[in-house]
Amino acid sequence: MSLFDVYPLFDVTPVKADGVFLYDAVGKEYLDFYGGHAVISIGHSHPVYVKALTDQLQKIGFYSNAVQNPIQSKLADRLEQLSGCKDYDLFMCSSGAEANENALKLASFHTNKATVIAFNNSFHGRTSACVAATDNPKIIAPLNAQQQVRFLPLGNLESGSKFQDESKYYHADANYNFSHLIDVVDIQVGGSFRQYNLNSGGTIYTDTPENGPINYSEFGIYSQLQKEVDLNAAMKLKLTGSVRYDKSEFFEGFLSPRFSAGLTVNDNHNFRGSIQTGFRNPTTQDLFIGLDAGRALLVGSAPDNLDRYTNDFPVSVGGQGLLNLLSGGQGAPSSITQTGRSAYENSYTLNSVEAFGASGGATPLEVANPSLASPEQVTSIEVGYRGKFENLIVDFSAYHSTYKDFLSTEAVIAPLYGNVSDGTPPGLPLPIGALAIANGDYTVYSAYTNSRAVIKSYGAAIGLSTKVYSDFDLSANYTYAHLDHDTEQYPDFNTNFNTPEHKFKASFGNTQLFKNFGFNVAYRYSVEYEWEASFGNGTIPEFSTVDAQINYTVPSLKSTFKAGANNLLGTEYFTMFGSGNIGSMYYLSWTINN
Repeated sequence: MSLFDVYPLFDVTPVKADGVFLYDAVGKEYLDFYGGHAVISIGHSHPVYVKALTDQLQKIGFYSNAVQNPIQSKLADRLEQLSGCKDYDLFMCSSGAEANENALKLASFHTNKATVIAFNNSFHGRTSACVAATDNPKIIAPLNAQQQVRFLPLGNLESGSKFQDESKYYHADANYNFSHLIDVVDIQVGGSFRQYNLNSGGTIYTDTPENGPINYSEFGIYSQLQKEVDLNAAMKLKLTGSVRYDKSEFFEGFLSPRFSAGLTVNDNHNFRGSIQTGFRNPTTQDLFIGLDAGRALLVGSAPDNLDRYTNDFPVSVGGQGLLNLLSGGQGAPSSITQTGRSAYENSYTLNSVEAFGASGGATPLEVANPSLASPEQVTSIEVGYRGKFENLIVDFSAYHSTYKDFLSTEAVIAPLYGNVSDGTPPGLPLPIGALAIANGDYTVYSAYTNSRAVIKSYGAAIGLSTKVYSDFDLSANYTYAHLDHDTEQYPDFNTNFNTPEHKFKASFGNTQLFKNFGFNVAYRYSVEYEWEASFGNGTIPEFSTVDAQINYTVPSLKSTFKAGANNLLGTEYFTMFGSGNIGSMYYLSWTINN
């Protein structure tokens, strides 16, 4: 029986090795610089290595992982000590290909994604997923070709993930105050116009070279009336009313009235209140984005954007067999072109797909088909107070907002074939769309839409500042913010609120601790909160920081010298999912004021 021809062979027959030297059958010595695979990093025939293997082989050479193996546990403990990777799990295998294969599988389980990004001319092994991610068509069998792999040039900014954004907008606004013409009430009128020109060459928006740049416009006009009334010698009332009309070329126009009142008592106490309506048009991203963000494909919801975004997706072997069966044996495509319309008109909810997978197909899938984004509307009520009591200043405000058609994103799953509204065909166990999900033939989209539920947000803030010990400044403020959203009923809807429920800040200092010398110390605290974004969701842990600064003024030099630190204690933190940690910053400055 001949050996399988895996590699072209060197004309060398090693018979023994020692350290870094290799010896062939005729006694020729080689300095062993061979690398890539089958490498012993400690050198050939190392005595400790040979003794350890010999001792173990005399006891037991091999047994299954189905039994206890203290040697594996000992190795795991030793690797933890040497690497510093605590609280990790160690997966043991015999080759780099096995390691890469299982790493790809674990990543797919974790992200629920099937597409792998690999680089040109890379090699990862000859197992199923690894060979598919290897840029060498000669070693990729049809069985491996079903894997979803996207190859990119390594280090090529022009064809890699670089954003090429030359978008711009033109804005004009005008305002006129009639107060010099009318004494009874102050009247202002104004308007604005904005023209958008999106030009990313298809790297962000769907303005591919074939489609060309995207242009659209919006305008608004408004009027405001304001009146001050002296109620008596100690009380003044200011009333303000306004109305605004805004129109985007994609949506109907909106009127947004507002009314506010402010009462001043003895110049030291100010009460304020307002009720207002407003709206928010979908952004350029909401309308025209067409971007693969890794965890999902982002497709904007402008009506003509749904067909501007297209992509080809490979069909699994099982999917090809199903399509061939459905076509009566006429064959099946190895890939399917899908447009962004699938996200909005032929998709399942992410939550139901996850339940479907966890139950082995027993849980029914739910149709998503989110609506195209329309302007968000909000009605807000706000009250506030600011007052001075001797050396204490109090500032308080509270708000309550009710949103209709809240703008955000919803994760959906679009099968590559089958209609999500169809039932189960005769002779098949599930609807065709469900079979596509079971075969892994689907795409994850992030659709820009409006919440089907009423969303409310409310909060309050209070700030106190005073002087203590004669001339030391002490201040503190606390902020509470809460979003009322039914996550159980709408688990796939992302609000992108991204605001901690509780925040606190306090500072203490003295600008003249002694002549020309001052200092300030500030403390900040934020509770843990959830971050939602198109590229990923995650938890922002609670954090606290201490900032400090001292300053010294030299009048003769017209100079102020400062030394300070942000995050003095050095505990790293982050305030946005996916961003880097924020550490400490220490600084010195010299300011000359002429």
